[in-house]
Amino acid sequence: MTRCCCLAFAIALLWAENAVGVAPGPSVKAAATPAVTIIGTDYAFRLPPHIRAGVTTFAFENRGAVRHEMAIALLKPGVALDSVLRGLAMGSPRRNFIDGQAALIVSAPGEPPEPRLWLNLQRGRAYLVMCTLKDAPDQPPHSSLGMVGSFRPD
Repeated sequence: MTRCCCLAFAIALLWAENAVGVAPGPSVKAAATPAVTIIGTDYAFRLPPHIRAGVTTFAFENRGAVRHEMAIALLKPGVALDSVLRGLAMGSPRRNFIDGQAALIVSAPGEPPEPRLWLNLQRGRAYLVMCTLKDAPDQPPHSSLGMVGSFRPD
């Protein structure tokens, strides 16, 4: 299983038409949009300090030693990152926090940052970035080890 193994999952989470797309390689639309690279390590994300609203292309670079995913989802209005983390730890379903946009890329260590995702980011809304993979079935998800973040587009 490689990066696109969960593409069906990402598509199933879409409720907003044209809100999220997967750009498997260079394309005219992807090339014309701002590019953001999110870096994953064991067990954290490095996000750029500013991400612009509008159509944005995302790449994920896994610099860790294990497989990671970069899942990006639009949070419901008024939902804060800490309440999402508490809710997920208590077993609340993700649909309680997610507001229609979600996509992900799974990457093995050292793989080049392909494919790419494009999202139409809404100014001022909060987006969640997390990795829910586990190193083994009896291990905690990477998100509970700190591999989670959020951003608000300018």
